[in-house]
Amino acid sequence: MKRVLVASTIKGIAGRNCLSGVFDYVNGGRDWSIRFLQDSQSLGAREVRSVVAAGIDGVIACLRELDEAYRILAESGVPMVQIHDPDPDRAISRPRGYAKLLNDDVATGRLAVRHFLERGAFNSFAFVPTPERTAWSVRRERGFRLELASSFQVVLTPRKHSLEDFISSMAKPVALFCATDVEAVNALAACRKLRLNVPRQVAVLGVDDDDILCESCRPTLSSIRTDDFALGKCAARELDRMMRRPSKPSPRQILVAPKGVTLRDSTRTVSPAAHLIRNGLSFIKLNAASGITVADVVRHLGVSPSLARTRFASVHGKSIRNVILDERLSIAKRLLKTTRQPIGSIARRSGFGSACRMSHFFIERLGMSPAAWRENRDWGQVTS
Repeated sequence: MKRVLVASTIKGIAGRNCLSGVFDYVNGGRDWSIRFLQDSQSLGAREVRSVVAAGIDGVIACLRELDEAYRILAESGVPMVQIHDPDPDRAISRPRGYAKLLNDDVATGRLAVRHFLERGAFNSFAFVPTPERTAWSVRRERGFRLELASSFQVVLTPRKHSLEDFISSMAKPVALFCATDVEAVNALAACRKLRLNVPRQVAVLGVDDDDILCESCRPTLSSIRTDDFALGKCAARELDRMMRRPSKPSPRQILVAPKGVTLRDSTRTVSPAAHLIRNGLSFIKLNAASGITVADVVRHLGVSPSLARTRFASVHGKSIRNVILDERLSIAKRLLKTTRQPIGSIARRSGFGSACRMSHFFIERLGMSPAAWRENRDWGQVTS
């Protein structure tokens, strides 16, 4: 029989689901004797010394690597699996018999962007972190920024201002991604105070999919489902693997991807115009270099020319023609910066058709010719 110490919080839905995954694996025929602590904070140095002295075969817990309890376990050589690591960016310091099981928080942030963009067009994107700077909140923000790349700027809630002031200052409609469901519920409360329509003016998305929180608030809260059950089950499986091997395996880190988004009212309603614009923008991005015209975009959307022009002007703030030209300009600038191809060749590859037409547009928009722009060494200072 393997003697295993499990120290995991049961305060939130993520902790409870993780613990369920651990016990699901154990109950599948493993001969384990489990000593359970409801919170890793209860696992102090004195407790660890006692457990190690009594004899233990493995540990599943969440401990800071700087804590005394962690040091004692590391020196004991007992196989250990970290779950929901509070220091995920710290390099693994134990030489062997150690694994980290983490939610892929960067992927969670990326998923938030994809969900928002599927719902409609937004004028701004913002992130609400946890009150204290937790590592996983930082990683979710990082993924959110990475997925948006240079398309949009992400605004972070300033600590010195209230949530109401922050939301009021954002250009509407705003996509508001919150680090957890708790922050998202607070954001919904702020929107009610400000009499802002959710989701037409502010679309709000949380993380954890705690159904008690998400279904109780008004409007109900859309939330990303982290796969904490799979994380717990994988942690138990990994520990079992380490305990079975006579020579302890090298340390490794395993990331568990989010399961998806539970759609509720806080991101549900999106106007048909927003879908139309998103469809048009995608078509233009894919085909701008092939010489498409406004008529091609209208034909792709399957609506009247007047409706397409009106929707682009009112929702996106630009004409269809200008969106096409902007995309061609972006392609041309990238080729000028990264290749030494002739100007005429770049004009054809970017959809302008001729060097003369591209030069005219560069001078109109940037105040310089393509050749001059190419020679400019400080592209970051050139406006687009």
